[in-house]
Amino acid sequence: MIPSLFIQNPKTAGLSMRLALLPFGLHVINPLDLDEVAAFQHNAPLVSFAHASVGAVRDAGIITQEWIDDRWSFGFLRNPWDRTVAVYNYLLRVRKPHFLAKYGIVSFADFAGRLEGKIDPIGLFNWRGLSQANPQSVWLAHCDFIGRFEHLDRDWQLVCVKLGVDAALSHVNEFPHPPYQEYYTVRLRDQIGRIFSRDVELGEYEFSA
Repeated sequence: MIPSLFIQNPKTAGLSMRLALLPFGLHVINPLDLDEVAAFQHNAPLVSFAHASVGAVRDAGIITQEWIDDRWSFGFLRNPWDRTVAVYNYLLRVRKPHFLAKYGIVSFADFAGRLEGKIDPIGLFNWRGLSQANPQSVWLAHCDFIGRFEHLDRDWQLVCVKLGVDAALSHVNEFPHPPYQEYYTVRLRDQIGRIFSRDVELGEYEFSA
């Protein structure tokens, strides 16, 4: 296997990918776990820092830019209008309504409005506050290959061929909800398009009616 780095952007089937790659030697490192960092083998063929920012991991001195450049890195991108709904539902069901209430969030419109302000930075955390709602381009800045969530099976196969593995994806950590379009008014559509304009541009996405 070529030296590789899996960059896990939240709500893009990342957990399914991690589980699929574990039998092939994926090393998942929590940058805040000092024991894991101390035991981290820099020559491990396949590494992930979960939802942490690779840039923050580098700035913390755990890895170097040369280490990043010497690896084939990959991650996945999702339509930002769809992903914002997925993140909202995840926070609502896993972190519970009282968590969102702490931020003055009652509805999806409140959530979208909160994202116009300062979002908690990704940093070294798997999650903190609303950090998982950051633009996907922040995670994917270091990626050599960016697959599309909308073409998951096709692009995952491209990853597997590159890694030289046959890793089947399962479906885990799903939170069913109505089609994302049902959450949006014209104002909210434009608002999310503006907040995540870099993601829209990166994936050449449109809001499908």
